[in-house]
Amino acid sequence: MNKVQRWLTALLIILWPSNLFLKFAVESGYLHGLMVDYLLPKLYLSDVVIVALFVCWLIEWWMGERRKKSATKAAQNSLAPRKIFAVGAVIALISFILQFSVGKPLAAFWFLEKIVEMVLLTAFLATHRQFFKDKLMIAALMVMVTMQSVIGLGQFIKQSSFFPSYTWLGESRLEHRAGLARGSFENMERVLPYGTTSHPNVLGAVLAIGLLALWTGVRSSSEHTRTRNTIYTGAASILPLITLYLTQSWSAWLALAGGVGAIWLHAMLLKHKHSELSGKAILAGVLTTAVVTPFLLHELAQTFPNNTSFTRRDSLNQIAFRIWQQKPIFGVGLNQFSAEIENTTPTGEVVRFIQPAHHVGLLILAEMGIAGAVFAVAFLHALYAPLSGTQRKKLWATLPCIAVIFLPMAVLDHFLWTQQIGQLALMIGGVWITTHFSLVKK
Repeated sequence: MNKVQRWLTALLIILWPSNLFLKFAVESGYLHGLMVDYLLPKLYLSDVVIVALFVCWLIEWWMGERRKKSATKAAQNSLAPRKIFAVGAVIALISFILQFSVGKPLAAFWFLEKIVEMVLLTAFLATHRQFFKDKLMIAALMVMVTMQSVIGLGQFIKQSSFFPSYTWLGESRLEHRAGLARGSFENMERVLPYGTTSHPNVLGAVLAIGLLALWTGVRSSSEHTRTRNTIYTGAASILPLITLYLTQSWSAWLALAGGVGAIWLHAMLLKHKHSELSGKAILAGVLTTAVVTPFLLHELAQTFPNNTSFTRRDSLNQIAFRIWQQKPIFGVGLNQFSAEIENTTPTGEVVRFIQPAHHVGLLILAEMGIAGAVFAVAFLHALYAPLSGTQRKKLWATLPCIAVIFLPMAVLDHFLWTQQIGQLALMIGGVWITTHFSLVKK
């Protein structure tokens, strides 16, 4: 069973950036005749692997419970996970009931299922984090970033799809259609690389997090293998760095820079006697930055009104705040932001450019309200309460560093919350990097 789980986890890493999905109930995704992609229920190829992992995990748990049935100590140790599960189940049930009154209930229920799926996947990865020490996982990660880089570079050179069909892991059709992401290179406009993701920003995020995962793996390796691993990783990083540059994704580059800074911060916290206090200070800085960013973007939009990157983000952030003001307690419902835009703003440009708010905090606030913040605090408390003093020190030496990495993507885009590939980047990348941070010696 353990071997099967390892191979399935490696397959999930390779399929992580796949945008191949089966959509259903297509009529539910229309809004006044316009198809809104975010409202469509989708079953991704990666979902199939995740479900298979859950089945193996359930069998593993059942077999383990049978072996431990008579062990009193084991029963006591299982109380904490059961409490966490109970808190999570209550939150999920309340959230489920709240979605009955929203405008697009199918989109809301499906998104709630995705949240539950990702929480369970994180629990699986966290309880099987020893997998990330395996050469198999390193090889899978290298295959993933290399494959995405080759496809992305091929798309940029050809200025069309690298493969002839969408069925290749969900590669977008890039042949002369409207809405493609383009950038300027030496005064020439060119289509940016997508890989098998839905957007160059998402590809940039996958490559940035993948590279940081590789680099933290080298940092935590033993001294006698570190030189060899550094050479292999350095060679495997060349193509992804080139492709990352071509995506012109500021959030991905900031995440990569933040990751390098996080590695330095983590090393500093390990040597610091007051790592918990320092970690809390770093996390406070991250949260402050998250709050300040919408105001900074507003000023940039006012200063550079012709820059659509600034103006659209600013408009969507303001809409999110207005939506929250209308329903401050429970929000408008999960995955309902896109359906509520036209009811909140008279700006035709934003209505035609239907996107979620490009700030995860504001987006969650608009969709879940104050109740969402209460749910998050309750669940995090249930996770934190059973930890020992030593575990809490390790947590405060690691968690703020992880927050630094994901901060740019969380405050400048939405895919960490709204898209499966972004959710997997957060879950797989977060657990992977945390695991290798914990292996570093003082």
